[in-house]
Amino acid sequence: MKVWIDGGKAVSLSQPDFVGQGGQGQVYARGDRAFKIYSDPRAALHPGKLRELGRIQHDSVLVPEAMILDRKGDPIGFRMPFVPDSFTLCQTFPRAFRERHGITDASVMKLVEQLREAVEAVHRAGALIVDLNEMNVLVSSDLKDLYLIDVDSFATANHPPTGVMETIRDRHSSTFSEVTDWFSFAIVTFQMFVGIHPFKGKHATLRGLDARMQANVSVLNKDVRMPQSVYPLDVIPAAYRSWYEAVFEHGRRIAPPVRGAASPALVPKVTRVPVNGANVVSQELESFPETVLDYWSTSGGLVAQLQSGLMRGGRALKLGSGKLVGIMSLGDGTPMAVVVDAGRVVFVDTQTGSRVRLELALARPVVHADRLYGISGGSVFEIGLSEVAGTVIPSPREVVRVLPHATQLFSGTAIQNLLGSTYASLFQEPGAAAQVRLSCLDPYQIVDARYVPGHTQAAGRRDGGGVLVVIASRNGVYDRLTIRFSANHDHHDVRVVSDVIPTSANFAVLDSGVVVSLNEDEDLELFKATPGDPAIKIVSDAGIDGQMILSSRRRELLFARGNGIYSLCMQHA
Repeated sequence: MKVWIDGGKAVSLSQPDFVGQGGQGQVYARGDRAFKIYSDPRAALHPGKLRELGRIQHDSVLVPEAMILDRKGDPIGFRMPFVPDSFTLCQTFPRAFRERHGITDASVMKLVEQLREAVEAVHRAGALIVDLNEMNVLVSSDLKDLYLIDVDSFATANHPPTGVMETIRDRHSSTFSEVTDWFSFAIVTFQMFVGIHPFKGKHATLRGLDARMQANVSVLNKDVRMPQSVYPLDVIPAAYRSWYEAVFEHGRRIAPPVRGAASPALVPKVTRVPVNGANVVSQELESFPETVLDYWSTSGGLVAQLQSGLMRGGRALKLGSGKLVGIMSLGDGTPMAVVVDAGRVVFVDTQTGSRVRLELALARPVVHADRLYGISGGSVFEIGLSEVAGTVIPSPREVVRVLPHATQLFSGTAIQNLLGSTYASLFQEPGAAAQVRLSCLDPYQIVDARYVPGHTQAAGRRDGGGVLVVIASRNGVYDRLTIRFSANHDHHDVRVVSDVIPTSANFAVLDSGVVVSLNEDEDLELFKATPGDPAIKIVSDAGIDGQMILSSRRRELLFARGNGIYSLCMQHA
């Protein structure tokens, strides 16, 4: 498609430039610039509104900078700055994401202050954001900066806003103003601190956002129960805690504190509590001096990621510099840490500390089934490790072609939006991926996903082709979709649980073909990986909570919580 930049040259936009599609149109990217093309040219940004938006001066607000014209010279879109390899703000809400990426309370406070300054800049320019929701904020790949997008929807002096998401709309106001922007800011930043919408949680009589907002009953209220999968309220800096109470509990509409706090409150250490109750029995496999943030089962034992580094068998492992991606194993069981250091992937021998740099540049690397995956150019590559004469050799191979800007890479899957149609590449076997069209995901924006392949049984029989769990958002409401595939991936079924708290996809698939998933009520769901099997067993127990990190080791269910890693057995299962 050829388009013309107002006052500039023609630009040809092709399929590899495609980023995504929303309700208004499509977005493409070339270099450091994005191009939004409206599906209906009559809805295109008015040149006068572009000029008014141009008064906004802040690096975190991605303001439209030029009109895009068709060959007749009619407006069909606009050009704006592009942020590559970014996260949508909602992806950073789950506790598991924050701990996996080392997001501290101090770094959250920095992003909150950056967002506050961006809102102030919009107001100084005589504009209103109106639809300040977590889908319209991007976070940079290093998680240090954020950016407001969908700026064409702002309200300016002579042009109205184009819509508002219900989850951030102020039920106590019939018009939009600076204070309704600050109300939306309060909703979003509360989720940045705690990981839950302030009007979620459970109340005995008040149900739904409308009732809770109108009654000013938030999770700060003593009668509302919060799930344990989110952060405690203690993580909120004192100045912001007081402001949230004024806004959510007392209905006041005031701007936030200028500075939240010099030193944000610390998260209390989680006390290890063994899971023993009427329905489940656990056995501690290993304990550690700190909270377990993540863990991997290797042939040489369990490797745990702690705040201070890696440990296995009571011994600290060597890691060195870089951000940890995951753990792979050599043939002899040596755990190899995969880190990103100075923008490149490095494999670290955790026994000797020796490092091997991957020459192929990879975006969004993830470790899955003892293999590394990442996007390079227009392809997803898989990297395996081998050892020859004492030298570790990474071996990349192309697995599937993708549109790089329109593809999200998660554990076990690459999900891409092909001009409005969603496809998943499922990493079932080494060197190959099953391509599946998933129309059920078309209306959604993906927050988190995880795919676990099916397990081959004793007689070569496979109960299923694997399980994909997706946490996704539609119009500000988060749903959990569990998708089960047949052995050859030619059909699948979908179970949707609506209006959940945005968490990580937390489940395990045992070699027996049983799937164990932690649900929004902090109970365990047990069901078969076979599509079409309707049976689900719910296991409730006082020892089960949202802080459990589930995984499997053959037919054994494992979980980490607090300072320990445990195996778990279901009674009456």
